[in-house]
Amino acid sequence: MRRSRWLLREAARRDPGDARVRLFTSHLRFPRRRLLDDLRSFEEGPDLVGGDPEMRAAWFASTGVMWARMRDFRRAYDCLDRARTLAPDDSWVLSLESAVHGLADRWADALNSAERAWVVDPGAPFAAAATGTSLLSLGRIEESAARLSVAADESQSWELVLDACWRQCA
Repeated sequence: MRRSRWLLREAARRDPGDARVRLFTSHLRFPRRRLLDDLRSFEEGPDLVGGDPEMRAAWFASTGVMWARMRDFRRAYDCLDRARTLAPDDSWVLSLESAVHGLADRWADALNSAERAWVVDPGAPFAAAATGTSLLSLGRIEESAARLSVAADESQSWELVLDACWRQCA
């Protein structure tokens, strides 16, 4: 993880305007870059120049989560609308949509989006995490643990196994 962060920071230093760099470093906090700066930057140039539709969709969905964390759900859902227009059945976008619904305390909608992500990309750790979190938040703890355990048995993803173990402990 440390090496990964170092490589991403180095990429951001060398070519901060590259679409891939912007997308894959958006979750990092830099010493002189604050969340408010990122949100202002998004408002000034909301689209990823040079990105393919799936990358642009991921960008809008990720930014939607950022707005939702700031409790600005109008902007969050606007970002999700743009993302769905670019990639209507993208599992990553659907899992981020689930996160936005969850932040808005719309857990039934969050579960619906997470399950759609799982159908599109069965076994994806991010879809499993979204499904498990939604089920936990709906009070369906045993179902969350059982579903992720079954998925972990059929997966080679260490992230999915770790998430399943955590849910079993919960």
